[in-house]
Amino acid sequence: GFCPGDQWQRRGAYCYLAICQLMSRPEAEEYCNQISHDASLASIHGTAENLFVAATTRITDTDCYGAGFWQGLEHRNGGTWKLYHDWHWSDGTTGSYSAWDSGTPTGEYGAECAYVDCPGHLWRATSCDDARNFVCK
Repeated sequence: GFCPGDQWQRRGAYCYLAICQLMSRPEAEEYCNQISHDASLASIHGTAENLFVAATTRITDTDCYGAGFWQGLEHRNGGTWKLYHDWHWSDGTTGSYSAWDSGTPTGEYGAECAYVDCPGHLWRATSCDDARNFVCK
């Protein structure tokens, strides 16, 4: 098949896998890298993809969906908080799409990783050490 395994959900040229297991952001990224050599935490490049990625967590487990989940956006060390280009996708892709919740990111010290809050699908910044579910792409 096109995707690495049956549990993956295909959308266009990409495959997505929701992992309903609480991990820190670095642990989640490493997990994605290990299950498929070219997988990373999911990068999101448009409203439709944002909704699709959230839906994969709902398919997996309703509790997984409701808790919110890590995606691949992280803050560049030393960058300016309010500027989008100071955040980058761990898979190396680029784009100008974002879905930050109002008032975020705040620049709060230590809030250097982004997650998708459900059910609203808006992004929030938090500590990379938080334990969350996640989606690989």
